[in-house]
Amino acid sequence: MNPKRKVLAGWVIVLALLGAWASAHPAEAAKRKHKKGKKNEDVEHKATRHVGRAEVALWLLERYPQSKWQQGPTRLESRELAATYPNRQFWAVYSSPPLPGATPPPSQNLLNSKSELPARPVSALVEVDVAGKIGPAHPEMGRLQATDKPQAARVGAAVLSLTMGKWAPPGVIQPSDVLVERVPGYWQFTVRSAAGWEAMARVSEQGQLATATRRYAGPMPH
Repeated sequence: MNPKRKVLAGWVIVLALLGAWASAHPAEAAKRKHKKGKKNEDVEHKATRHVGRAEVALWLLERYPQSKWQQGPTRLESRELAATYPNRQFWAVYSSPPLPGATPPPSQNLLNSKSELPARPVSALVEVDVAGKIGPAHPEMGRLQATDKPQAARVGAAVLSLTMGKWAPPGVIQPSDVLVERVPGYWQFTVRSAAGWEAMARVSEQGQLATATRRYAGPMPH
């Protein structure tokens, strides 16, 4: 008999035996199926554990004593973020960078009003892992490799949603907003916010975040 046919015949026999066992022991088969399904359900529940705004704010105040921010904590969510950084949640707080001659807007101070030390404005990005642990975000640790321009635009939207968050009010960036360019050895992503901030990131062909920079390209206040 042909070796391939012999292997196929062997699998047919195995499957037939398993089917016969399940028919003879329906309760045990159902129990095993339920156990497997429960295990998958537990993994999925763990991967999507929600951490609330109050927990993130408390973590930030512990990490940045005497701090304040103008916006947030804001949850950053998009299909691009979920695909590029699976099983991670991202939160951001934002304080407007001062411009020459500009008056900064009022800040939200979450500290005790009796504190004698001045609060410091802060912009920060944090992430929550599958276990619910909060820590500084790592935009460089993700599925960043792209093989074509549409995929690169999705990766760029995810990366810039995180790296732009410290310099513009928190919000996700759409792939259609990202200028994607191919430079030797890298994908280059550029986006400009409505407030005039421009962010640029480069990801190598191997999927390594090489650089993330920003500059103010808007009008200067008079």
